[in-house]
Amino acid sequence: QAQATPPNFILHRILQANGISTDAVSDIRIQNGNELNAYTNGQQIVLSSALWNGLTSDDERAFVISHEAAHIVLQHIQKTQFRRVGLGLFNRYVVGRFLD
Repeated sequence: QAQATPPNFILHRILQANGISTDAVSDIRIQNGNELNAYTNGQQIVLSSALWNGLTSDDERAFVISHEAAHIVLQHIQKTQFRRVGLGLFNRYVVGRFLD
């Protein structure tokens, strides 16, 4: 098996090809782990070493990286947090109004 292209190189090619600032994603790293997992906290992309090493081509790696980068670019994490806060406030209002 050929050596994998570094994840940051793949990420920068994806961002560049789509006209997205390379500052959009703060970092990408491979974290030691046996689970097949990839995630983002809204700024950084993390892939487990098991997933990274299990992918057999740069195209497969680019697919996973682009999926996580899309979550960042589309601000899915921030929108989810906003919804949770909004629903929490709504629930407090409704429960408070009808239980008093």
